[in-house]
Amino acid sequence: MQDRKSSSDAREAGASGPRALRRVMQIADLLAHEPGGLSLAEIAAHLGAPKSSLLSILKALVEMRFADRVGDRYRVGPGLFRLAGAITAQWRMAPIARPVMQKLHDATGETVLLAEFDPFAAEIVYVDQIESVNPVRFTAGIGIRRPMYCSGSGRMILAFQDEDWLRNYLDTTEFKRLTEETVTDRDEIERRIRRARTEGVSTSAGEVTDGGAAYAAPVFQRDGSVRYALQIATVATRLRQKSELYRHAVVSAANELSRLAGYDGPLPNGED
Repeated sequence: MQDRKSSSDAREAGASGPRALRRVMQIADLLAHEPGGLSLAEIAAHLGAPKSSLLSILKALVEMRFADRVGDRYRVGPGLFRLAGAITAQWRMAPIARPVMQKLHDATGETVLLAEFDPFAAEIVYVDQIESVNPVRFTAGIGIRRPMYCSGSGRMILAFQDEDWLRNYLDTTEFKRLTEETVTDRDEIERRIRRARTEGVSTSAGEVTDGGAAYAAPVFQRDGSVRYALQIATVATRLRQKSELYRHAVVSAANELSRLAGYDGPLPNGED
């Protein structure tokens, strides 16, 4: 037994390349989620790795100031905070979302949009799009803005805003009729927003453009806030025909993107 354990420890201790890099990233992730720090034994238990191999990695992280050692516990160090700050300064949702959007487009054949919340204008703006190849299709275009009260993504993002902000929005917004289907009754708009929060998905049919329809789901950021929504945009007839497929597809894609954005909390739609 002792010989096998020693052999395993030696292999781990001598690991280099991708395995060593993976261990570094795993340790950094663990420390980032434990403000009180972790002991060597606790890190080893979390990772299922021998303490002997982890100790050399932890020593290197401490030397590089990516970790601090206080007593027998390791915590995130100033070097890792600087690195996180530099990454955050360059962080953009669209490049992260693009592969997920492509998968959603491939699964449905429909136009896929990433909508961003502009709190100052109280609107959404489409920041990325993959257009459908269907002869009859919906398209919006990057940079196009939409009102929040009648669009699928807009109501979805509204559903997760601060209660005071939402109340002010509902009290001060002029609900204009854009088509014959646009809902302008304040109470009904609020009901749809509340339902979107409960169900984790929002739909809009013919409210912004005649014949256009959409399913949207929220994208959660690390802190649990919602500034983005992922949306399938199509024509109303296809939305009715493939409602369950589209609904499930957009929810699954938005959940995947939320996890990629660093969110590890509960999801309102119960899917992951």
